[in-house]
Amino acid sequence: MEEILQSAEEKTKRIAVLQDYDKYLNDLLTSMNRKKEELDELCAEVSGIRKKAAKGLTKAIAQALEDLNFLDVQFTMEFRKTEYSAGGWDEAEFMISTNPGEPLKPLGKVASGGELSRIALAVKTVMADTDEIPTLIFDEIDSGISGRTAQMVSQKMKLLAKT
Repeated sequence: MEEILQSAEEKTKRIAVLQDYDKYLNDLLTSMNRKKEELDELCAEVSGIRKKAAKGLTKAIAQALEDLNFLDVQFTMEFRKTEYSAGGWDEAEFMISTNPGEPLKPLGKVASGGELSRIALAVKTVMADTDEIPTLIFDEIDSGISGRTAQMVSQKMKLLAKT
């Protein structure tokens, strides 16, 4: 008997929703729009925090690259608005120019293996206080370098080893 009464109550609620379906749908749309506005505000806040942090980070990385004898280097991050995700609505990509007059290009498309290792060394040196990676492997970090650049790389690696 109790199951019948519970079922009747559920059916009554369902009938009420169906009878006033336009209001029900309008309430859902209003709620959805409100949630989207909240999501947009949060995504904009996250994006702003990211962009502000990126300025300091890329400046420090550019300085670390100059310390590794990447002269006239430009290093920045570009942000692209994408679909919503757990991390917000934008993606970041490192951009670099290692030669004067050259436009900024995505890091992964510009640098050779040895350059990537030295760039990784610069990034890891800057991030040493926040990274908790116990072992780093720099493949071909000494490839194509000698003299002053090799000395600078060894100094950065020594600094990184102490952290």
